[in-house]
Amino acid sequence: MEDNYNEELRLHRRERSKKRRRMRILKYSVVSVLEVLLLVAMCGLYYVRNKLSNASVLVVPEGEKIVATNEFVEPTYQQKISKQFTTLALFGIDSSENPEKSQQRLARGSNADVIMLAVINNETKDVKLVSIFRDTYFLRSDGKFAKINSEATFSGTYSLMQMLNKNYDLNIDGFVAVDWSIVANLVNDMGGLELDIKENMMTVVVNGETVPYINGLISQIVQSTGIPSLHIEKPGLQLCDGVQTVAYCRLRKRDSDFMRAQRQREVISKMLVKAKASSLGTLDTMVKHVFDATLIGASDGTSESAQEIIDYFIGMVPEIGKVHINDSQGFPFAQRTEMGYMGNCVVPINLEQNVSKLHEYLYGTQNYQCSQYVKDLSETIRVNAGFDEQFNYVGVK
Repeated sequence: MEDNYNEELRLHRRERSKKRRRMRILKYSVVSVLEVLLLVAMCGLYYVRNKLSNASVLVVPEGEKIVATNEFVEPTYQQKISKQFTTLALFGIDSSENPEKSQQRLARGSNADVIMLAVINNETKDVKLVSIFRDTYFLRSDGKFAKINSEATFSGTYSLMQMLNKNYDLNIDGFVAVDWSIVANLVNDMGGLELDIKENMMTVVVNGETVPYINGLISQIVQSTGIPSLHIEKPGLQLCDGVQTVAYCRLRKRDSDFMRAQRQREVISKMLVKAKASSLGTLDTMVKHVFDATLIGASDGTSESAQEIIDYFIGMVPEIGKVHINDSQGFPFAQRTEMGYMGNCVVPINLEQNVSKLHEYLYGTQNYQCSQYVKDLSETIRVNAGFDEQFNYVGVK
């Protein structure tokens, strides 16, 4: 009897959550931020430094800084990884609701609707990307569990970077946060991207009524940004402008956040390929758009270290031909997408194993042994999420 009640309760909550999602106004965020860094390096122009006056560099007051390295991870391991790789957190901040305060909202006050890790091999220049699903169940800096994208709202992008360190045994060098609308401008600068618009992207059912889907998003983005665009007339492979590309990367009602993250990574790769073939004049325009809506922060919260991040990418200019997105994945690798009182979350099934695999994927570390902090966190999530000791789902009590 109790089992039937629990099952009915879960079904009721699932249906209620679906209704909330149908009614929720779609918010837009940046597709990616990796191109922000790579495009700067690709320009290879010394006057890029002068354009930095248009970008914001986050300087964190002494009393608010968190130790630059993750205190829970073996120092020798951190040093080895830092020597061979550069690790960056990439945030797409939904700051479009108040454009005149965009720079402030990049630092704090808006959800990070795109969260990625970009790891660059300092020798080969190969890049690996990991999309962290925006609804991932995550321990925030206030000691509460919530969806990961809310950390930027409550504590800021700097804190989100540091909590990524703590939750996943990382030692991130810095972050770059951009306003989502920058992608529309960048794609327009490079003449558009060829994308395959599927039939099921054209319409969606909302409250029993079939309505335009991707074209509805296009209309809202145009209204919000003032960037002109056209509706997509029919599905198929076609050249898409900036607004159409952003809409393509915001779709999720027809599949899932996982597929949306995959589309975002697809667009990153295509932008990088096309930018490499762009003229200096085009790249110059792109750099301006990049720095008009970018916030750069370093692990120690100082302007000097933030400038080192910029210098790193400018220093990549002679070897920019080697830069290649070698692979991309979504994280957590193993997850469950519903969790009782938290509604629809992406809950890692065995956080410890997920983090171990993350280090293997990003850094090639075989059988990575997680810190005690992550092990304890993994156990807490196991209990909270309703898994038994073998990580079979038994329900939230």
